[in-house]
Amino acid sequence: MDDITDFLLDLNDEQKKIVISADNLYVTACPGSGKTRVLTRKIAYQSTIYKNSNKKIIAITYTNRATEEIKDRLDLMGVDSQNIWVGTIHQFCLEFIIYPFGMNLPRLSKGFKIIDSYTQREYKDEILANLNIKIKPYEKNDINLSLTREETVIEEKYPNVAGLYHQKLLDNKEIDFGLILLMAYKILKESEIVSKNIARVLRAIYVDEFQDTSEIQYSIIGLLTQANQSIQALFVGDVDQAIYGTLEGVVKTVDELTEITGLSFNVEKISGCYRSTQRIVNYYSEFQQSSYKISSRGANKEIQGIISYINNIHKDNIAIKIANIISYHLSNGIPEKEICIVAPQSFVLFSLGDALQLLLPKSKFDALTISPIKMNDYSIFFKLSILIFTESGIKTRRRKRVAIDILRMLTDEFDILFSNEIIAADLLKMINICKRLSKSEDGVKYFQEVTILLFKELSISEFLYPNIFEEFRSFINETNKRIKQNKLSSSIDNFKKVYHEKKGITLTTAHQVKGEEYNTMIAINMLHGNIPHWKETRKPPDYGAASAKKLIYVICSRAKENLYLISESGYETNNGNKYQPTSLISQYQFSYDK
Repeated sequence: MDDITDFLLDLNDEQKKIVISADNLYVTACPGSGKTRVLTRKIAYQSTIYKNSNKKIIAITYTNRATEEIKDRLDLMGVDSQNIWVGTIHQFCLEFIIYPFGMNLPRLSKGFKIIDSYTQREYKDEILANLNIKIKPYEKNDINLSLTREETVIEEKYPNVAGLYHQKLLDNKEIDFGLILLMAYKILKESEIVSKNIARVLRAIYVDEFQDTSEIQYSIIGLLTQANQSIQALFVGDVDQAIYGTLEGVVKTVDELTEITGLSFNVEKISGCYRSTQRIVNYYSEFQQSSYKISSRGANKEIQGIISYINNIHKDNIAIKIANIISYHLSNGIPEKEICIVAPQSFVLFSLGDALQLLLPKSKFDALTISPIKMNDYSIFFKLSILIFTESGIKTRRRKRVAIDILRMLTDEFDILFSNEIIAADLLKMINICKRLSKSEDGVKYFQEVTILLFKELSISEFLYPNIFEEFRSFINETNKRIKQNKLSSSIDNFKKVYHEKKGITLTTAHQVKGEEYNTMIAINMLHGNIPHWKETRKPPDYGAASAKKLIYVICSRAKENLYLISESGYETNNGNKYQPTSLISQYQFSYDK
């Protein structure tokens, strides 16, 4: 876009006001309000105004998927990204704080390695075995391995486990994802000079999905804005979609943000929904816990659609019921990619996907599957797998960004020095050559061969750089273990499926569907104990109900025109008690007949 006003085209007045504002903003954005569009346009608009400045606009996203979507949209608009940075808070902390200033902390000054969740689980299992503690798998997940800001253990039931875990990390010169944030916080907190040096190169900090931001993340941002009060801040989100409370997401009021950041904020709303019919909006608004009215403004706003609550079906018959619903909508012209089946937890979706494929053999399903490769955007080998298992010439800008990340990680994390300058295009060419040289049909062996060939091209030897080879072996071991434990195919095609663009009927979880939208949503397993989860029912009485409302709100607000909520019977607890339907769901007359 050549003219800055082009960034304002097709925006409504609420959206335009946010994009052009130079004030600090606290924005509530309802589902389907075009939040990502507004955030992307604001980045583009503000960066173009200051295109000759070296100061950066920072956009903090909650997920890597959101990061890539914003980057792709900026690419399509032809926006110069020199003064823009988009990524998660962990990526920001590594790139702007830990890598350049980690030497300020004794713990990081002699080098460090970032461990992933696989290694974290292995350490935990090893410690539990050494202490002769035998607990169930879900109890292992409940052990809190995070630390306070003073680096003391938080875990109450098994403090020895957490203590020994962190001692092991210390001995091995390792940090986990939680410690990335803690170390970044400590660097900023203990050095006012470092805080000012970082803050002075920042023009703005835009935080997406602020309701999912943790206390320490707010504090990191606050230390930077306190160090430079001219930073323009934007916090945008929706308190009703705060479904990551178990991951320490915290909703802050505008007054609390003012105290943390030292900035004053204007409060704005984006209340128009361009996704759902008014009927769908009215339904999910029943679960809204904030006080503003949402209006449908899309072309489909007057469409009647279907809202159906089904609570008279046994779990053994659920596949047939859903197949009938899908067939009905396909026959009415709804594309497969516009249909989504969602559940609170993943376990029920694996068998359901297989059953639906048998019942609807002509339909394509993007069924929930276990990937042979653990998604981990902080692993250089996961990033490398993206380039190895996807085709060149497709999504070239995204492939270039991944290549840039790999080169940066080689330098920053593994201290690898290249005799000649290597750019992203060079790396991509090398990978393509190495891919053609490998003849293996096995996905793991193919990945190993291509990687070793690439290392040779880059003159990366185990003698000079043992750490990267150690991490490589760990990555391969984890992949083989996932394949064995989950009885997965190790064919190259199965690896490529991890990265293919989804085109069929989607099966996913309630948490993963956040940020998505579909013409027809089919939600199953709407049962007390799942929504709210049993863990949440053991907390104060209002917590479970509030949590359930948010999850139902998120599920329902993904639907454009049709919504099915199903509380199937036949499930029992370990004690033999029958699961009951989630009590919060209103009883709607069936809109769909067999």
